[in-house]
Amino acid sequence: MILETERLYLREMNQDDFDSLCRILQDEEAMYAYEGAFNNDEVQEWLDRQIARYHKLGFGLWAVILKETDEMIGQCGLTMQPWKDREVLEIGYLFQRKYWHKGYATEAAKACKKYAFEILHTDEVCSIIRDTNIPSQKVALRNGMTKQDGWTKHYKGVHMPHFRYITKNNRRRNMTITINIYYSGVNGNAKKFAEEMISSGIVSDIRAQDGNLKYEYFFPMNDAETVLLIDSWKDQQSIDLHHASPMMKRIVELREKYDLHMKVERYISDKTGIPETDKQFLKE
Repeated sequence: MILETERLYLREMNQDDFDSLCRILQDEEAMYAYEGAFNNDEVQEWLDRQIARYHKLGFGLWAVILKETDEMIGQCGLTMQPWKDREVLEIGYLFQRKYWHKGYATEAAKACKKYAFEILHTDEVCSIIRDTNIPSQKVALRNGMTKQDGWTKHYKGVHMPHFRYITKNNRRRNMTITINIYYSGVNGNAKKFAEEMISSGIVSDIRAQDGNLKYEYFFPMNDAETVLLIDSWKDQQSIDLHHASPMMKRIVELREKYDLHMKVERYISDKTGIPETDKQFLKE
């Protein structure tokens, strides 16, 4: 089980869900936003794509199970979707028609939004909805989203205007992101890499980037072939801008020069969320 709500739980789909999936994807009315029902091969391709997403990303569209009957009544989850010139994290939902207008889609979508913000720590999540799909737009609004922009998709030879509804993670305003990177090599190469990063001016340039809070190397006492980089940023947007900067090419070239391997840890700090029982052990 991935998520649980008052009336539902969400889990990964598997091959045993094929028939239940057909009841959704082969319903002409339920699939009007996709220009018609799927055939068996298209349903299987859809199912295979979700399973591949689970393995690659750790999420995808999940089976929505009604607790009362243990029946799969729909699917709802998170996927990466193309939007104009980039990919965005989307909450998607499709339900059997007989379970429409009962609040299940909203209930599941709200749980997925919480998962995106609290587990994936994303800054923003959206729902991309065809302009004629008014019921799904209403679900997005009930999920705290607002209409952001539009774009025309092309599917099965049809021009399909879509709207993107978004909501932002307000809790991230109180969070910073710290990334611990362990560089490991042989013959002292990790230390040489850190020294050249500093002497070449790359470290100074990174520290001067907007949003960087800390960029420091540390040397573990029990491992002479490893260097720890503690890299802190004010938010994900700052990290994304750093990754898109020309500096990354210089870092990669140096890393390859010294033939280093990496282990990465990522931490989200929330100063407002530290329990009082923990604060007694902290000294500012």
